[in-house]
Amino acid sequence: MKERQESQISNERKRALIKESNESVDSVKSLVVLRQIYSTPRMFLNSMQICFYTVYAIYLYLNPEVLPSETIPFLGWNASLTLISLATIIFALVTFFDFFHVKRKTKQKIKEYCLFTSISSAKCLESGDKVRAAFYAEKFFRAFPIFTGNTKFEIGPWKTSLAEVFEHDIKEFYYSRKAIGPTIMKGETLSDEFYSLADQLFSKDAPSNYDIVQESLRKIIESTKPYRRKELTFFDKHPKLKGTLAELSEYVKLTIVLIISFILWLIFGYAK
Repeated sequence: MKERQESQISNERKRALIKESNESVDSVKSLVVLRQIYSTPRMFLNSMQICFYTVYAIYLYLNPEVLPSETIPFLGWNASLTLISLATIIFALVTFFDFFHVKRKTKQKIKEYCLFTSISSAKCLESGDKVRAAFYAEKFFRAFPIFTGNTKFEIGPWKTSLAEVFEHDIKEFYYSRKAIGPTIMKGETLSDEFYSLADQLFSKDAPSNYDIVQESLRKIIESTKPYRRKELTFFDKHPKLKGTLAELSEYVKLTIVLIISFILWLIFGYAK
């Protein structure tokens, strides 16, 4: 396998891939910065917002005398409650749209991110820098399932995603994400496989030979199996669930905040 892939990825092609990877640095940096700003665990933040506003609403309901008596001219709504409710709704909307903004940007730049991390790992492996190679490989392993889930292609009259075509291999790849570091540190040479994936999937003129892609994926997966955890966690067994729960929590948070605000308005909105 190694000899076959070396004949396919010539030194000239490697140089072209490295050049393309270097050109994607700024785009990758912007994505990394965006995700770092957004690094607060989303479900935790949403739960805190809901708990705070729920407790606040119950407190007001039980102690209505604590509300100031000022009202908004012409409307007659309680000024303090209205301002607090608006601030809470605006914050909920900002975090809601921010979540989907980051998600959209990630989809747009994930291909360049995968190119940069796979090529960087391959380069470091060739130079003997195992620590950096393991670092880039771990980043690549975490990003690759996102790329396959959002990359569509046509087979005859049907359109499908890479994740559906390589479903078993993608799951195995995901299971190996925490094992790739030890695999590289133990001396496994996977630079050809990383170059092959970059050449076939992430470059601007990728030929997308899926037989080669599958062969490279399986070679990497097999090399990581001895270093995997013996027991998978719940989220390891259900890799899509964490992302689904994070997205669902955004809708639940916004819905609950709007409902509580409406209930408070009904109870105190016309107080004078």
